[in-house]
Amino acid sequence: ALVIGGVLLRTAGRGLGGAGGAGAVRSGLAWAAAPQAAGLLIWLGQLALIPAASFGGGAAAPWQDLAAAICWGAHGLLGIASVALAVAGVAAAHHISLWRAAAAWLLAALIVIGALAAAFASAALLIALRGG
Repeated sequence: ALVIGGVLLRTAGRGLGGAGGAGAVRSGLAWAAAPQAAGLLIWLGQLALIPAASFGGGAAAPWQDLAAAICWGAHGLLGIASVALAVAGVAAAHHISLWRAAAAWLLAALIVIGALAAAFASAALLIALRGG
C-alpha cells in the first residue's frame, strides 16, 4: 500500500505543482499510520476487557457498552488524526499547501476509481461480446 500509494500521490502531487519524490511521500504515509498503533493497543484492551460489548457474541453489562462506545470514539479520533497526518505528509513531501495536498489525495482516488471502472467496463464488454 505504501509503494502504490506513494507512486499515485507522487504523480498527483506533481500534477498539482509539487516537487516531492515517491520516497518522501511514502515516508509521510508511514507517519500517517502511527496513530493506528495506538488504536491497536485500544483494540487489544477491548478484546481483553470487554469482548462481548465490542465484538458481539453475548450480553454485555451497561458499563461495558459505555466503555465500548468510548473505545470506538477513540478509534474514530485516531482515524481522523491519520487522515490529517496523511494530508500533511503529502503537503510536506511536495512543499505544497494542505489544500493542494487534499486535492492530490482526491486526484489519486479518481485515478484508482477510473482504473477500476475501466477494468469492470472491459470485463462487462467481454462478457457481453461472448453472449453471456
